[in-house]
Amino acid sequence: MVKFLQRGGNKRLKDFFQAYEIQSFQIPQRYRTIGSIFYRERLRHEVEEQPFFKEISLETAKIVIEPSNVGGLLEKWKEKFTEGKELATQKFIEGKEYGEKIFEEGKEKFNEGKEYGGQWFEKGKNSMIGLLGVIEKGVEQVTGEPLKNEPKEKGKVEEDVEKKEGVSDEKREETKSKKN
Repeated sequence: MVKFLQRGGNKRLKDFFQAYEIQSFQIPQRYRTIGSIFYRERLRHEVEEQPFFKEISLETAKIVIEPSNVGGLLEKWKEKFTEGKELATQKFIEGKEYGEKIFEEGKEKFNEGKEYGGQWFEKGKNSMIGLLGVIEKGVEQVTGEPLKNEPKEKGKVEEDVEKKEGVSDEKREETKSKKN
């Protein structure tokens, strides 16, 4: 209750009533206007540190709620609130589903690109290996001697590629031993 008094206060309420042209109403009617209900609800949200995005028009703020109308108005407000809540929930779900769909499509496109890039990398790698073979044969034909064939080990680039592709060290060693 103290927080309400600290956040609200007489001056702030009086300024609100003046802004919404309620200040001139008789005191009982002034505190039964939709504007005063709106003020209390906004103040409650502030005290509870919750967002409050509603606004009301000057005409709506001036409506005085007579005790005989309270039940009907509350039911109508509950109904509108429920409709708004349902609509907000529906829109949230639609937005979430759309976001998930876009994410999945993006993931698929990424994987397609990764696969396509991997295919071109393999083609390039095979072309380089073939080119190296041609160079070795050419050197042998020109010099009459084969190139010094040191034990063939995979180069650093191939090892890096295998690591990125998830090839384990054991699998690499196994492949090396089979080739030797």
